Amino acid sequence: MNNELKIICKDKELMPIKKHTNDAGFDLISPYSVTLSNNNSITKLDMQISIAIPKGNMGLIVPRSGLGTRGLKIANTVGVIDSDYRGNIILNLINTDRIRIKIERGDRIAQLIIVPITLCDLKLVDNLDKTVRGSGGFGSTGIKKSEIKGETVGKTVRKATRK
Repeated sequence: MNNELKIICKDKELMPIKKHTNDAGFDLISPYSVTLSNNNSITKLDMQISIAIPKGNMGLIVPRSGLGTRGLKIANTVGVIDSDYRGNIILNLINTDRIRIKIERGDRIAQLIIVPITLCDLKLVDNLDKTVRGSGGFGSTGIKKSEIKGETVGKTVRKATRK
């Protein structure tokens, strides 16, 4: 595997960093000072960097844990960057807290994690192989089905509540 991540970063103050050698992710640096309102609206933040992820890998953009506890989230939960994408990294941020969140230029606001992936093709079949788990999904290994009530729509449950 190629351990080199090529990056275009014209402002060296915005260069992603790792605080420790064994950190899983690179901290992404805010290029702007911005205040996120507390109305759950999405703020797009162009990070002013582009990367070339080696083939066979993908980039994941995740929130930094310290900011997540303050209500700062990535609107689509986790951002996925494919290895052939070459545009600027853009974060879709949302403030879920009751108060405004101030981000200063230079703040570390998210993390970029490079993860190996398996590239595969889809094959349409009539049946899948049998497993012990079968179609047991959410809560199937730890919640009794009698503990969950909800309106069934298709194969999903809406408005699920515990007894």
